[in-house]
Amino acid sequence: MNAADEVYLTDPGIAGHPIADGCSLDLVSAVAGHGWASQIVVNPESSPGLKRGAVRTAILLARAQKP
Repeated sequence: MNAADEVYLTDPGIAGHPIADGCSLDLVSAVAGHGWASQIVVNPESSPGLKRGAVRTAILLARAQKP
């Protein structure tokens, strides 16, 4: 989990992130599809901790994809 949110916060353009054998998460879609998280990450006044929490919430609610 820490790796997925760190990957997104470091490079928000990375879509596929492996989470288990044969499964991945589209981090871009996860954050974009979560209204609150997508607003928080683009707000320059949001603290890094708030951004991390918003991204983590969006990732936890996202559905894994099989290739």
